[in-house]
Amino acid sequence: MFLDYKIAITYKNNICSYIQSDYLLILTETSTKLFKSAWFLHLASMLDKAVPPSTYASTLDDASKIQLFQMLDELCFEGVICNASSPIKHTIVDTQKDELGDNVLYLSDIFQLATTEISSPKQLVSYIEGKRILGPLISNDAEKEQLVHRILASDPIRTWFENKFAIKTKRPVISQALSEACLNTLYSVTSSQYFFHDTPYQLYRDEPELWPRPLHIVDNGDCKTQDGGLRQQPASTTLSRLTKYLGSPLSVVNSIREISRDNGLNYKTYRASFNKTIRKDEEPTVSSYEIAALGKGKTEEQAKMSAIGECFERYAAFYQGNEQSFIAPYSAIADKAFRPEELNSLSHQQKQNYKTINYPSKSSDSRYNNFTTQEHSHWYPGISLTSNTVKYFPLNYVFADAPHGFNYSSWTSNGCAAGQTIEEAALQGIFEVVERDAIAIWWYNKLVLPNVDLNTVDKGVIAALNSDLGLDWQCQLLDATHDIDIPVYIAIARNAKTHECIFGFGCHLSPNIAIERAISEMCQVLDVKDKHSAMFDFKSLENEAFLNGCHHQPKKLPKSRSLSNIKQCLEDCLNKLSACDLDTFIIDYNRPEIPLKCVKVIIPGTNHMWPQFANERLYSVPVKQGLLQEKSAEYELNQIPLYL
Repeated sequence: MFLDYKIAITYKNNICSYIQSDYLLILTETSTKLFKSAWFLHLASMLDKAVPPSTYASTLDDASKIQLFQMLDELCFEGVICNASSPIKHTIVDTQKDELGDNVLYLSDIFQLATTEISSPKQLVSYIEGKRILGPLISNDAEKEQLVHRILASDPIRTWFENKFAIKTKRPVISQALSEACLNTLYSVTSSQYFFHDTPYQLYRDEPELWPRPLHIVDNGDCKTQDGGLRQQPASTTLSRLTKYLGSPLSVVNSIREISRDNGLNYKTYRASFNKTIRKDEEPTVSSYEIAALGKGKTEEQAKMSAIGECFERYAAFYQGNEQSFIAPYSAIADKAFRPEELNSLSHQQKQNYKTINYPSKSSDSRYNNFTTQEHSHWYPGISLTSNTVKYFPLNYVFADAPHGFNYSSWTSNGCAAGQTIEEAALQGIFEVVERDAIAIWWYNKLVLPNVDLNTVDKGVIAALNSDLGLDWQCQLLDATHDIDIPVYIAIARNAKTHECIFGFGCHLSPNIAIERAISEMCQVLDVKDKHSAMFDFKSLENEAFLNGCHHQPKKLPKSRSLSNIKQCLEDCLNKLSACDLDTFIIDYNRPEIPLKCVKVIIPGTNHMWPQFANERLYSVPVKQGLLQEKSAEYELNQIPLYL
């Protein structure tokens, strides 16, 4: 329905509106919408004076009239405003809240919990997205604050608006029908649960641990599974435990769905997502606050668990404001802190051409100052897994979206991992860092690596691969294991018809598991490469020697050791890294609302897959391994950035 500009306008029924600067926040029973326009103050004037748009615009020039009417038409289309003559259904005010009893806390707007005093245990009764939320039982301020944290995260736009303009907002009073539906099911609530769509979910609560703290590698017993890697529990068992923490608007992981294509692959791909906090200096009308994570696996449980785990990893890595950073000039802590160039090793040439470099998270760099040794800066502690000593890292290197930090030092997901235990997560993080170091050395030096003799690989793995890819794709495996001596493999497939090339990488102490991981990642790439906006452009790759490997003397796959104990595997990896003069640090991403242990593993001196051409290992390792006679010059390196 279009507006009649000759008739006064009004907000539609049951809407709360807030105009601040160029922003209009609209709260309904079920939604939050934010609009931006320089004309909203004119909207407020029209509504206040009940002046028809045509009358109000009579003094404006033609260009201004067009902009004003475009703004009004957009709001009409979005269901925000209508002509004042339109029939409006009046709001029915909920009057039942006084009949609930002393042990029930009724809030028509769940955001009100932040300013509500809890003097005795209360059962929360409220609404999100117009649907009932019952529970959890709130016994003290700590439990209230944790729930408030999740409530604010569930509506990032509204939270940003309140923080940006230092005001409190309120939703319209919920309708009688929704209130009655909520109250009719109150009897079914149990402690520590809340209901959404009548399905129980549990709000995870854990005690936050101090950081930094000494870390001692604990033996948690032999692993229950080696399916896709060493894990304390099978994916199905872990998924069953986590299900009750998923899918609600108050859950960290608020959505999960399968995105596999019908392409005959015996691999599943899932997508999970969470809402990140929007910084005050961000523009929420143009940036997305939903962060997605993909997971892959041979079974539905594996793929779903992989996506959920990565989602928790990413959530834990985002700065939330309750992190205890250490403030000092670098000069005061030089013996126990890492300079940005020791972590993100951009060359002088790369910095000179920085404006032309496009990579993920670059947009966040521009708001940070260049590194200096004398200015007070924000640092965050990491613990060495080999010596238990504390070293400090730039805050924005450790956390995504951190408000303080240095230019050329942005966070990446490299080394982020989740697990049932700190040890399990740390092991997976090490594998990722080592894998990306080896892949960067191969890719940017265009090293011709030895092929793997497929006859020595587990026959079941090869049979499944051939079945998955069919006749159109021809696959080979390259051995990218380098001086660290933790197996790394590259699975490369080329389409016989289109000549398109795809690849995947895998790292593990078990060569067979490393190969399975590489193949699994390659199949995930095949599944999503044409529909994922941030995906690497595989179609642009030419048929170069380093993508084919050396076929003359294919390497036999070494026999896999019997691996079942994460503590032993972790210690083995640390010893291999120490032998290369590499120290391994860990950041505990502990968040009390996450039911998994999340960490970031940092191994200073290793390469990221992204181009960082000042890293010495990028040049020295190929010579050390006998793959090149002399170090490459920077201009000789592969100029195609490996952003995956």
